[in-house]
Amino acid sequence: MPSPPEADLPQRSAADIAPGAVTGISARKRERGRFLIAISGAPAFTLSEEILFRSGLQIGDDLDTSAIARLLADDDVARATEAALHFLGYRARSEQEVRTRLKRGAYTPEAIDATIDRLNDWRYLDDADFARRWVESRAQGKPRGQRLLQQELRQKGIDAETSKQVIAE
Repeated sequence: MPSPPEADLPQRSAADIAPGAVTGISARKRERGRFLIAISGAPAFTLSEEILFRSGLQIGDDLDTSAIARLLADDDVARATEAALHFLGYRARSEQEVRTRLKRGAYTPEAIDATIDRLNDWRYLDDADFARRWVESRAQGKPRGQRLLQQELRQKGIDAETSKQVIAE
């Protein structure tokens, strides 16, 4: 009998999960929007609702190691994207700030790159626009000199050419 959906599972890699038939899919009580996937009667891993439905995974499907790896990689990207969107919800950020935050969250480099690509496609990340807003905000609230503004922007990951252009505007 599989353990209850609220049982905590450590983060595992595809190599740690034995391939087999999916014997259960149940909603997690403690993690809204996540589902516990049981393989051969044992809890194996969790997936986000998005990845579960996009994959079309159903009870009875046979999963080999490569399919499990693909599901876990897709889920890692979905979790990284959710974390990045939460981080961006407070204020605009530079690409470097988002990358640094995701690295601290222990996401794989592939998931971080895919998340950054998604955010750029959705136009949630734009370093030039971020720099413009940063300079405007500083001019209104805490006026700074050009050198200090350039230094702040450099710390945020904005290249020198973009910061000089934005400050000149």
